[in-house]
Amino acid sequence: MNYETSREKQLTPRSAPATRK
Repeated sequence: MNYETSREKQLTPRSAPATRK
């Protein structure tokens, strides 16, 4: 789960906070 969020964060740094939530 953590690794997935990290991957998305790299793809969309702007959506980082949104994905984390």
